Amino acid sequence: MRFLPRSTPAIALLVVALVVAASGGAMAAKKITGKDIKNNSVTSADIKNGTLAASDFSPGATSSLVGPAGPAGAAGAAGPAGPGFDDFAWYEVVVDDVPANTDDIVAEGDCPEHQLLVSAFAYWNNHNDALQVSHNFIGADTMQAVAWSTGVDDVDTVVLQYACASLPVQAPRPHSSK
Repeated sequence: MRFLPRSTPAIALLVVALVVAASGGAMAAKKITGKDIKNNSVTSADIKNGTLAASDFSPGATSSLVGPAGPAGAAGAAGPAGPGFDDFAWYEVVVDDVPANTDDIVAEGDCPEHQLLVSAFAYWNNHNDALQVSHNFIGADTMQAVAWSTGVDDVDTVVLQYACASLPVQAPRPHSSK
């Protein structure tokens, strides 16, 4: 009995052709490298769209891809108004001829009504001794700067400088009735 058809050479040739065809692409991929490709021979028609990333290009090439800046966007809405220091002002009180060894308040400066003390400092004209400065409430919502001394050995002039301003409305502040 015969199991092979008459055209055995044709079938054998067909099997060999199938094996070669099936492995031909893989063998070509293994054999062709970058060294095998002639410089400047690959064109954009040879590259599939969307397959290249920025890392595939030189830094000079990627920087040249940046286009001009677009038009400026619309201006944003105006922000809310700030706390308002439109009436911020510095004041100065000069007290001449403070007696030597005065151990008491030597200068007082009141802020205008409804304004709060923002900053204050005091100094002797002719001495480097320290003066203490504090602030007090006078009335419900007006403040005062006070400078006092533990005394210097000579008669001197005290200068008290302070700043006042209206601040945003806040909860009432506690104050002393001393």
